[in-house]
Amino acid sequence: DVCEVGSKSVPTGTVLPVKVLGILALIDGEGTETDWKVIVMNSEEADEKMINTLDDLNNAYPELLETVQKFFRVYWTPTGKPENQFAFNGEVLEKSLALEVIRYTHIAWREMINNCSISGEKFNTGNTLQGTACTIDMDTARTEVESQTGHDPVDAKLPDSVDDWSFLESSASTGSQLFGWHFVLVTFVKFLSFQTILQS
Repeated sequence: DVCEVGSKSVPTGTVLPVKVLGILALIDGEGTETDWKVIVMNSEEADEKMINTLDDLNNAYPELLETVQKFFRVYWTPTGKPENQFAFNGEVLEKSLALEVIRYTHIAWREMINNCSISGEKFNTGNTLQGTACTIDMDTARTEVESQTGHDPVDAKLPDSVDDWSFLESSASTGSQLFGWHFVLVTFVKFLSFQTILQS
C-alpha cells in the first residue's frame, strides 16, 4: 500500500507520479505478516518543495510522520479492534528499504501473474497487457465484462453506517495535524510499468 502525504487531493483513480520517501512496517492483525505502507509524495509537489528524503519531509513538516504513524496505529479502533502494531518500533524507515521492498514485491507479482490457476472474485491473473500464459485478447475480455449483470441506474440506499462519526482522544496539536492533512491510501497499480511507479 502507498500513503501519499502531499497537501493536494486528487480524484479517485488518478494515476499519480510519486516520489518514494520511506516505509512503515505495519503488522497485520494475525501477527503473521508485514503490511508495508510506502510513504510517498506526489512528484510535482515534492520537487516544488525540494523534498527528496525523510529528513527533508521532517524539516518541512515536523509532525507529519508522527501523524501518519498514529493514523495507521488507530484507524481500525472505531470498529472495536485493538490498535495496530508495528515492526521496527513504528519507525518510518528510509527510502532505500522502501525501494528494496517495492522491487521484491514487484518480482513476486511478476511470478504470480504467470500462475493461471489463480482465479476468483477477489483476484484473477487473467490480463490483456502482460504477455503471460494468462494473457487473453481484448474480445475475450470484452465478452466477459458484457456477460456481467448490467449497471442499475437507480442508486441503492446508503447504509446507516455511512453517517457514523468516530472520535479519538488526542492532544490539540496532534489532532489538528491528523485531520488537517489529506492522506491517500492506494494499492500499487500493478499493470503500470515499474519504472513509471518508481520515480526516485
